[in-house]
Amino acid sequence: MIQHPMGTLLDLKNVINRGIFDNHQDNQIYKLDIFDFLKQVKGDVVYFDPPYPGSSSYEDEYYTLDCILAEEKIKKEVSVFSKADAKVFLEKMFESSKHIPQWIVSLGQKDPQTGIKPIELLKMIRKHRRADVEMLKHNWVISNAAGRPQGDNIEYLAYTL
Repeated sequence: MIQHPMGTLLDLKNVINRGIFDNHQDNQIYKLDIFDFLKQVKGDVVYFDPPYPGSSSYEDEYYTLDCILAEEKIKKEVSVFSKADAKVFLEKMFESSKHIPQWIVSLGQKDPQTGIKPIELLKMIRKHRRADVEMLKHNWVISNAAGRPQGDNIEYLAYTL
């Protein structure tokens, strides 16, 4: 039977939302450009998980889902973090985050020759404060429908000290 996917997506949303817990704090959610958001937000910790330069872009991977949720075909806009000059925008993001004391940045590469290497990210962050980086074991593609070996995927977490 063919049916509209919204029912299934709403059921999935309810399952996912069970993972949200009450931390007894006032919490807010925003849907803004990162640079607009950073201009107005105050906080103690910021967790950045930008699209990984040189890998599949969010706007390509989630375009169909975005259209389903919008219930119309939407214009696909390429994220500045998915473009060739993504480093410029990471630098801008860090510069815009100086007022937040603690940073955690999740990033990765699909192979050692593309994207931003861990030491490059660390150098960017260290322009603003002390930081370190941890390499993580991680499989990006759970279903791996493309059949591409994942042994050369690199996932890392940089954090300020």
